[in-house]
Amino acid sequence: INEKLTAMAKRLYDHWFVQFDFPNADCKPYKASGGKMVWNETLKREIPAGWEVGKIGDFVEIITKGTTPSTAGFEFEQIGINFVKVECIENGQILTDNLMHISEEANKALKRSQLQESDILVTIAGRLGSSAIVSKNILPANTNQAVGIIRLQNDFKFLANYLYERIVSDDVQRHLQGANAQSIQKNLTLPNLAEIAFPYDKDFRVLSSFTTKTLSIFNYQLSIEKETTKLTSLRDRLLPLLMNGQVEVK
Repeated sequence: INEKLTAMAKRLYDHWFVQFDFPNADCKPYKASGGKMVWNETLKREIPAGWEVGKIGDFVEIITKGTTPSTAGFEFEQIGINFVKVECIENGQILTDNLMHISEEANKALKRSQLQESDILVTIAGRLGSSAIVSKNILPANTNQAVGIIRLQNDFKFLANYLYERIVSDDVQRHLQGANAQSIQKNLTLPNLAEIAFPYDKDFRVLSSFTTKTLSIFNYQLSIEKETTKLTSLRDRLLPLLMNGQVEVK
């Protein structure tokens, strides 16, 4: 279900910001209804007249990355603060089954990489360009040096859903892979993330509307993720009991 919801959000993004057929003032598709388009040299394509092109770095509070606990003298724990690694980020989701854990003390020591709600995570080493938005479901949480953290300014947190879709869009993924092409090791730099360009309307009416449309999808995904986590926990408790005969299925 979550994969289908992710595909729905991507189709909406493509319709609104690749084809530029977002609803105009008359609720008709902008470009298909004759909306004026102008060439933009930065994006190397036409965008709606009156729109601007910005870079992610212009709207952030900070762009940083995590730290491996062992570099600060800590080890992973069986339980504790959630710790996000590259393999936890897949198809726009943070897979709770794959989370590691660190102690409260380690989390305090690794202050730079403590995650906040609405942070956008991007894998910058190994499997490049996978992304997800941090939800309160996994907090408190931390991450390692293979994951970049994009934290938007408070006034622009509403852009998180749009920027996530922008980061995972085909053209940006090609750009990120190209930025890595000359590197011996597979990695991206934090400036690579800051330089990602995107079109936006000056009053953010269209982008705000996109956030409203996709927020219900995002929240539904979170509820499914939460339910799946509970069901997984229930399964893990019941299976040993079934196997050693403490309970029976009648």
